[in-house]
Amino acid sequence: MRSFMLSARLFALVFAYSVRPCAAAETVAHGAHWTELPGSMPMNCFSGAPGQLPSAAHTRGTVFLARPLDGKGVTLTEWDLALAKVVREAKFGWPETGVQVVRAGDTLHLAVASPRVRYAAVNVETLRIAHQVDLGVGDAPILASDGALSVVSWFQLPNWYAATLDADGRILGRFHRALTPQMGGPRALQLVVLNGHAYVLVGRGDVTHLLKLSPALAVEKDVVHATNDEASLAIVSGHLVVGTNDGFDELSADLDVIGHHRHWSGGDTPLFAADAAGRIVTNYGDVFLNPAQPPVATFPVAYSADDPMPPLWVGNVPVLLHAYSPTRTVGYIEWMDLSAPDSLPPRPTPPP
Repeated sequence: MRSFMLSARLFALVFAYSVRPCAAAETVAHGAHWTELPGSMPMNCFSGAPGQLPSAAHTRGTVFLARPLDGKGVTLTEWDLALAKVVREAKFGWPETGVQVVRAGDTLHLAVASPRVRYAAVNVETLRIAHQVDLGVGDAPILASDGALSVVSWFQLPNWYAATLDADGRILGRFHRALTPQMGGPRALQLVVLNGHAYVLVGRGDVTHLLKLSPALAVEKDVVHATNDEASLAIVSGHLVVGTNDGFDELSADLDVIGHHRHWSGGDTPLFAADAAGRIVTNYGDVFLNPAQPPVATFPVAYSADDPMPPLWVGNVPVLLHAYSPTRTVGYIEWMDLSAPDSLPPRPTPPP
């Protein structure tokens, strides 16, 4: 059912895009807005992190975008959501094409890869690099940080690797595991940091595990937890929340299952992000007040067959990022303000 509804929505969006081009800061419907981001990229691997909260100067807040831009290299851009324009930008010039960014307090943590894996801590106020570490050669970076502990994962055949760093950029531990077969798994899919520990969702296809690792990356617990390659992993109220193909699983910090929350029947597993209050937004546009309750709203996603990036929250504003490659890879951003209840779209009624 969910797949049918999503297919119908995507068909409508594909048809709409075939007769009119994307317009900057256009209102799509129900308070949802989307914009094509300036600049092109060699690959569709970029990410975002919360910027400034909504204020008089930035009425819907800002978001930091980490992108491998053509002609600029790895670039960090602060983007005003309401005005749809660049606030400021820092060009690091690195040639790497895979870029991830997360925010912890007043620091932006960057991980880049392909060809080299680099980690950098960037001051939010100045956008200057406080410290950086070259971790070697590799691809597909994944990053998590709580400020005190940062974890970077990447893979370089025949292994996948991880490293932990403290707040000063000192390496605390390294970890690697063989990929068998070489083009299969297991490999790290998602990372989070909770209570001074790293948690890694590891797997390939239908075989997935959750690992609890010490700051030095010693394995403290390894449990089989069935999900898939596209699953997200987040922290909600001190618990781990894992996406599955029919909802969310909630686990304790010791990886004990607390609850299975089923919200759809089969289909693809959405990427999602959770805020400090426990609200969740998926890349399908579903908004949940917490993992246990059904979604309170679904806003129309403004992409069809594009590649979604992990979503994020900026205060009360859920933000979706995606990339499209007709002749060049460009990024798009979509946001919706949930502080205006009258503008929330109704939940779609499932067909009989």
